Amino acid sequence: MRPMVEDTPYQVPADHQAAEVFSPSPPLKAEPSAQTPQYSPAQAETAPPIGIRDPATQRFTAPVTAMQPGQAIAESPVASRLKAQLQEQEQAVNDFAAKVRGLLAVEPAQRNQQALDNAQRDLKSQLNAVFELKLQLEELQVQELQSRLTRLEQQIGRRRALRDKIVERRAAELLDQSGLQWDTSGSPTKTPRPVANGEPGRMTSPLPPKHVKIIRDKAAMLLENLEANNLRPADVLLSLKDFERLDPDLHVQRMQKLLEVTRKLNLSGRISNLECHQIEEACTPQALAQRTHELTQKGFTGVSLTGPHDMRVIFRIHNDDLGTQPTYFVEREALAVKETPLTLYDANSPLAIGGQLDILPIAPNNPEAAAFLEDNLVSFPISEQDVRMAADGVDVTKVVVMKHFTRADDQQDAQIVLETLDSTKLAPGTDLTAEARGVIAILKLSGRFRIARNLIRPTPGGSTPLNPSDDPSADNTATNDLNATPFIAPATTQPDTNPTTPQPASISRPFKLRFKLASDIVQDLRPILLDRPGHEARPSADNQEVLVLAPPAVMNRVETLINVLDQPDPISRGPNFEYPRGSVMEAARSFFYACAIEDDPAAFSKMLSPHVLATLKGDTKSANFEKYLRGEAPDPDWEKSLRGDWPGKKDALRRFVNEWNKYPLKRLTETGLVAIGFGAKHFCSVSFSGAPTEFYEVTIEPDRTRREADQPLYLFNSLPPWWQAEKVTAPLEPLQPNDDTSPASPNEP
Repeated sequence: MRPMVEDTPYQVPADHQAAEVFSPSPPLKAEPSAQTPQYSPAQAETAPPIGIRDPATQRFTAPVTAMQPGQAIAESPVASRLKAQLQEQEQAVNDFAAKVRGLLAVEPAQRNQQALDNAQRDLKSQLNAVFELKLQLEELQVQELQSRLTRLEQQIGRRRALRDKIVERRAAELLDQSGLQWDTSGSPTKTPRPVANGEPGRMTSPLPPKHVKIIRDKAAMLLENLEANNLRPADVLLSLKDFERLDPDLHVQRMQKLLEVTRKLNLSGRISNLECHQIEEACTPQALAQRTHELTQKGFTGVSLTGPHDMRVIFRIHNDDLGTQPTYFVEREALAVKETPLTLYDANSPLAIGGQLDILPIAPNNPEAAAFLEDNLVSFPISEQDVRMAADGVDVTKVVVMKHFTRADDQQDAQIVLETLDSTKLAPGTDLTAEARGVIAILKLSGRFRIARNLIRPTPGGSTPLNPSDDPSADNTATNDLNATPFIAPATTQPDTNPTTPQPASISRPFKLRFKLASDIVQDLRPILLDRPGHEARPSADNQEVLVLAPPAVMNRVETLINVLDQPDPISRGPNFEYPRGSVMEAARSFFYACAIEDDPAAFSKMLSPHVLATLKGDTKSANFEKYLRGEAPDPDWEKSLRGDWPGKKDALRRFVNEWNKYPLKRLTETGLVAIGFGAKHFCSVSFSGAPTEFYEVTIEPDRTRREADQPLYLFNSLPPWWQAEKVTAPLEPLQPNDDTSPASPNEP
């Protein structure tokens, strides 16, 4: 059994079967080694575990799924965009070359020399653009390889540090035939007997309808992008394979549609015969029939938590939404639910106990173990004593181990039995997770995760909730899982002038900080919270974490502002609605800072590009706009009119800011890429929690009219990517001007 290491990404030991972790939007394509696990720490930080919780049974089910070795990794959005640009540029090169050849075919006496010179100059310019794009693609590949090498070096270091424990455990497993026999050749191979009539079959739990809709919408979008030639068929094939396990009903129809579109693209010359052949092999009737059979044979393994009558369990899966983050872990023949946070609370207790659930992978050479887990519950009985001990600060660990037993008269007929070990019944200091063999699941309850009950569920009867500071036994430090679903807090008891007006329930969420002190962040959040009822921010005891209580819409802006501010370089709002814009990242961070605090329209007028302002104004067909798109400096009067007042400007900016605040900013990084052509454009990669797509790109362009100390300034140059698709039409209240004497003075709702 692997040791539990705090703050260390989940790793499958070398003596186990190697595992590969993938997400719907991984980095650039690279061929993974068959011997070396490929792992991305960033994915471990953000990817939620798979699972579906049935409130009626309090069972948490996790799919058993398989992945073929050597499966390619999908491309990053940056690489896909560069390849699309490269394809367009190469087509343009061919067009210019044909034009030059046509001019050269004319008799010298009748040849238009000026037109020929211009065409040759344009051809060389296009060739330069193609060359630059290829260099950028090669640089991306080098960066990805360097990142992989760094991760491998770190992984080797961790493995070397655990060498003695791994060797000792491996030796013990080889000598103990009652264990799981992860890699031994003596593992039983008897095929599990079929389920007889009348016996309970596999526990299969369908996905909720909203999850099915998300998956089907994503699959349809992939096929639409393929028809528009925005994606390659191989990339769509990999993505559809990610969806097939969770939505097998439409798998065959999607694959047939993929084959149909691929053949059309091949006939039109937009993809090669090799790409078409690859899809045809994956979509043969035999391959589809075999895959359908495999999908219908796989089931779910249930985890049952039983305890006192009034006990409740909350499994904290990020947003309970398959469309938010990398959706699930996929491991080779493995059942994998890694470190799922959970909370236990009792209706008669003022506090809740936190914990986590681990289900460990089963090696592919032990098929009866995997089959047994498909048909049987992994059960964890929880007693009142367990809850009391955890509340008193004593760690409670329960471990489920799998053992093989054989009858004396039939050595070939192996029986599998699950046994639960409890740390409360062993000598103090015994580490079950390090000493037990054949471990398949671990449940940990700890007072270290304890949080105040009022932060996770409404107080019955509408009574005043218990604040953490009011209870001397409460630990005000919330769990450090930043990707957990926020818990619903009780409604406040402040008087309401209109009792019939429903008040939105506040939610509480902890934010662990990397660079800033929590006390400083609390001060920075004042422009958003403004000491309103149900709006509060508190620093933790160690000043490394801030706990925020706010309604969901406000919490979105809180998360955005914290992610903008919690960086090594400071950023703040200056006088006269000025923000720092001396670099690409400063311009991007300043924009999202202003959105988070809902700053005055004058601030956005200074930081947005003429392109965005003209789009908001509806001035996209003027000659000045066309000149600006061609890379020319904006006409001074035209730019002044855009940055000044015009009818409907406040409403348009309010709508614009509200759309950017629709999803909280999670990550913002500069890609380092610069678009060439009609005016330089820099790119930033952004990720939003809950957005339709995991990653987006925003553009930042140099200010063509203003400089500061002979250094360029930068302007934000992107509309919300989901805006046009969703056709937001709800009426908005106009923005009201703020008092510029405060550091940041957002509008009152």
